[in-house]
Amino acid sequence: MATASAEVVVAATERDYARLGAFVSAALALPGVCTSVAAAGSVQEYDFQYSHTRYAESDNRMRVQIDQLSLGVPLGARFDARLNATRDIMSGAMPVFNRPDAAGDPVQVITRATTIHDTRKALDARLNYYQNNTTVGIGAGTSDEDDYDSRFYSLSLRHELNQKMSTLEAGFSYSDDDVRSVLRSEVGGKKRRRELMLGWTQILDANSLAQVNLEHTKSEGFLSDPYKRVFINGTGVRADTRPEDRDQWAILGRYKRYLRNLSGALQFDYRYSTDDWGIQSHTFETSFDKALGKGWHVKPRVRYYSQSEPIFIASISALHRAMVCSRATTDWRLSAL
Repeated sequence: MATASAEVVVAATERDYARLGAFVSAALALPGVCTSVAAAGSVQEYDFQYSHTRYAESDNRMRVQIDQLSLGVPLGARFDARLNATRDIMSGAMPVFNRPDAAGDPVQVITRATTIHDTRKALDARLNYYQNNTTVGIGAGTSDEDDYDSRFYSLSLRHELNQKMSTLEAGFSYSDDDVRSVLRSEVGGKKRRRELMLGWTQILDANSLAQVNLEHTKSEGFLSDPYKRVFINGTGVRADTRPEDRDQWAILGRYKRYLRNLSGALQFDYRYSTDDWGIQSHTFETSFDKALGKGWHVKPRVRYYSQSEPIFIASISALHRAMVCSRATTDWRLSAL
């Protein structure tokens, strides 16, 4: 990790970091989390995929490069396997904490602790077994970087019924992570995460289907950010400190309809989540997947997201909370949106 030579104060631009957060969350997501199982039917021939993605902010503050390889391997009539390899390179700077300026407005503070250059390497494998209308999958993988190591495992089940008009899915994953700081060896610890997903998909007619998923996530251990700090008026700067356990629940509803006259599929999603930190969020999303011919598609999408803040967040307008609470954070990703 590279370090800057001096502290820099910049104006708060949470929308810019929200864009980056959404991108990194999607691009760097560990393969061990619960996802929908692939459609029944084993891979019949070798399948190789490669993708290269770049992200850069206009002021060159943050840059991300992702290379991904995926190989599908047929293993007879009832088995197949898939191997995935990922390398992520991230460099740039992220804010450590917020503090008020002379006018009382929030500014983000970037210190040498947040000028980073890090590389993550991840490898995972999955084996699927197919029996009539049932698919069972098991997976395992590893992810390593300078300050975060993870080992993850997954199990999934998919069963088609009602003459394949209905599909029941279930998934479970477990990850065992080591979190640390390359700047302070005393900061960090173990983190464990368990995810359970139950889903139901129903074909309504020849052109439409509906889906409902229920998810539960249990996290335990070191859940704080080893690089972020909390500024408190009259007290100074202290470590980002969050509870050591978290229960999250989420429900997703989806409706998808194919419009023959437009040669495209219209999709509506709504997702609600809540946890015992006091965060509740609502996500509305609609998209239209239009076929252009010769394998080309265009997919415009509109997304709205709102979120409440946790009970222990310390905002510029309410920094006294951090002074009376043993748990405190100023992480913008947990603030109300």
